[in-house]
Amino acid sequence: MDDSKALYDPSSLESIYRYAKQLEGKTLRKACRLTAVEDPHRRKGSFGNAVEKYYFHYDINSLAEPDFADVETELKTTPLRRKKNGEWSAKERLVISMINYMNVVDETWETSSIQKKLSKILLIAYEYDKDLNPVDYFVDLVELWGIPPEDVPVFRRDWNAVVNKIREGKAHELSGSDTFYLEAATKASTGKDRRRQPFSSIPAKPRAWAIKPSYMTAVFNSMIDAKAIERRAGEDEFDLGALVRARFEPYFGLTEGELGELCGYIKPDGRKPKNLCALITKHILGVDDHSKIAEFEKAGIKTKTIRLKRDGVPKESISFPTFDYFELVDRPFAESDFREYLRQKYLFVIYHEDDAIRGRYLLAEVLFWQMPDRDLLEAERCYEEMRRRVAAGRADWSVKSSENRCCHVRPHGRNRADVLPTPSGVPETKKCFWINARYIGEEIDSVRRETIQEAINRGKGSKNQETTPTMTSNDLVNDGSYVPGRVIRVAELFAGVGGFRLGLEGYRDPLRPEFDMPSAGPFKTVWANQWEPPGAPVRQFAAACYRKRFGEGSLVNEDINKVLDAYEAGNIDIPDVDMVVGGFPCQDYSVAKPLSQANGIVGKKGVLWWDIYRFLRLKNTPRFVLLENVDRLLKSPASQRGRDFAIILSCFASLGYAVEWRVVNAADYGFPQKRRRVYIYAEKTDETWDLVGRLTDGVMARALPVKSACNPVGFTIPADPYECSESFGVGAKHSRFESAGTMQGCSVATVRLEAEYRGNRRTLGDVLVDDAEVAESFYVTDEEKLERWRYCKGGKSEPRIDKKTGFTYQYTEGSMAFPDPIDSPARTILTSEGGGRPHGANISCRRRTAVTAGWCQTSWTSCRDSPKAGRIRV
Repeated sequence: MDDSKALYDPSSLESIYRYAKQLEGKTLRKACRLTAVEDPHRRKGSFGNAVEKYYFHYDINSLAEPDFADVETELKTTPLRRKKNGEWSAKERLVISMINYMNVVDETWETSSIQKKLSKILLIAYEYDKDLNPVDYFVDLVELWGIPPEDVPVFRRDWNAVVNKIREGKAHELSGSDTFYLEAATKASTGKDRRRQPFSSIPAKPRAWAIKPSYMTAVFNSMIDAKAIERRAGEDEFDLGALVRARFEPYFGLTEGELGELCGYIKPDGRKPKNLCALITKHILGVDDHSKIAEFEKAGIKTKTIRLKRDGVPKESISFPTFDYFELVDRPFAESDFREYLRQKYLFVIYHEDDAIRGRYLLAEVLFWQMPDRDLLEAERCYEEMRRRVAAGRADWSVKSSENRCCHVRPHGRNRADVLPTPSGVPETKKCFWINARYIGEEIDSVRRETIQEAINRGKGSKNQETTPTMTSNDLVNDGSYVPGRVIRVAELFAGVGGFRLGLEGYRDPLRPEFDMPSAGPFKTVWANQWEPPGAPVRQFAAACYRKRFGEGSLVNEDINKVLDAYEAGNIDIPDVDMVVGGFPCQDYSVAKPLSQANGIVGKKGVLWWDIYRFLRLKNTPRFVLLENVDRLLKSPASQRGRDFAIILSCFASLGYAVEWRVVNAADYGFPQKRRRVYIYAEKTDETWDLVGRLTDGVMARALPVKSACNPVGFTIPADPYECSESFGVGAKHSRFESAGTMQGCSVATVRLEAEYRGNRRTLGDVLVDDAEVAESFYVTDEEKLERWRYCKGGKSEPRIDKKTGFTYQYTEGSMAFPDPIDSPARTILTSEGGGRPHGANISCRRRTAVTAGWCQTSWTSCRDSPKAGRIRV
């Protein structure tokens, strides 16, 4: 700075400011006698660099300390655009400094370098013109600026949101949608640049602290016509979300009409103003009807009414202005108005459909939302696909909501005659982009969970604690589905009627509280597939049941192989997920056949394991996998004991997964059914596992406690699945895989474990209801049919003939209790689609389940000789 001393005193803020003000109303050409600087289209920041180097005469740097260190003042230049109405608009975010992921986690807001820089900024704003060289940009404003005291709580909240995500090992998931005023903006020379983060092995994009354009726009326009939300006693430290919620809470439970009348906006004849939601919001927040809400202007927030139906899906999708077909073809997504619309932040004022009165919606919650960066790519696919169709002369062919998880296109004109010209010359009905209703519902659920979790963390006295309204237990259970934690997005393969989904997400029906079931964690199923061969639509019973429970569009009812073909070809999209679950088809392993006939993975249905493997590869190996199968998987086929399971483990190892497995008998943990299944948990991790230790202290053991392991066995499986198929288990009489085990890098530890359970135990009698509740048609009274049942259930030793070869062999089968004793857990049910005659070994009766909250048929043994029989209550 030696050259600057004759111009200003770098140790005096007054001197620096006085000198800086001389630049106001000038250009660099005039102030510094420059003829040109580097083209800003090639190098961003060329104007700011020129101001530092040629006007203030100090070396350009990226140090953490302020530019004018002696007076702790940061120099920042920022471009402006003048709008048609004469107001200024910030052209871009105001970048302050780079984020050091490794160091920022050790800071607090009060000690952070960004807080110091934001407290005192010498701001130089210039008028941007793309046709001019930066030396000719006109400097409109030079001012000393710092965060106003009333905005500090929001900046602090934004800083905490970013840093807490880094502390959770999620720097790679940072998004502008996480914050209001201050954001972690991407800052890289190329799209491939990545940086290390402290608590994850996943590299993250370089990011910088930046003030959002909406906030800077509000600053430059001096907020003349805006009014801040008045803070009451004890609210000085509330962040914006907490402040808005505190204002709205007294009105929860009212309809929009009741709110409109209360605020004086509903006319005697019932007419409502079009901007009723915005007016109600202003009234509740204490802002005049004709003023803007200062905090909303700074954060670029718009209000939006959302009406959620009982299934949690919004009544309507969110629409945007009609697009011009010619502009759509000419402008890529990055330059489109649609992208700008998606960057909008909203205050969702949410009304839930009343449980008692259908069609009546009650104010239930308010939350802020902006489309996460990870979903912009999905929206871009929708935009570019519609753009391609219009360019190909198919403007009539809209992108449907079934084709894209986030967005779709549909007409937005008054009628069919309301058209616009297209590049093909054929006029087409006006259309616009919409955000899918189901996607909005999922996002609302995700934001709500994360908001409650933040409040819980603060209530536990977490680091950088802030004052917020107290969250009560009602906030956690108001819909029966929430438990703390980051939302884990789930894909459910071979979904059946949704057993995994119910177990993960929980269930609540106010009309049937006996079915209430808490969620297992912060899980959200975002994609599901179910298909029952041979594929006739009338045979898709499980899919119909799934839709009945979770809504239309909740799953893809198509052969998974064809679905993955279409995804790989780019014809459809499958959302990114964190976890894959599924009970992949197991008929070939079930006890309905002798073991020697089981075909395992190479059988008719077992081959679908390869679709799971393919799904994992196509979706970039989601972090978690949870699968279920019959326990016989561990020892099939009879000719190569354990071969099938070795192939599965080898596949997991090839994808970088570590695996735990356990054979679990539901009756061992108090359930009224003897159901033995092997559960396979896989996790994509770089961490080295203690394979023996995890047998009794892993995910499985913590969920389902076991007694101490004795003498675990270790061995290695072939790394090549083909080698497993050719050689593993050849000549072995017993499988090497015990009832529990772990695997990482093809190294296996396995042992037989015993359940440890001291809770209540239920029997078949506990879940059966009185005879009077069972329709007469569900009883078997015919003696001939009963005799047939006794035969099916009884022991056998008889000659039979193989239909394929004509060979006669002696068939033997052990007996089963008939009817099932009600003072012990029931034996495993073999399901069927119903019917009144023996089917394998069961009789159908009606069962009331939480899956459909309606009558559906399942299989059970029921006859007049049973002390209790009939409808099962769970």
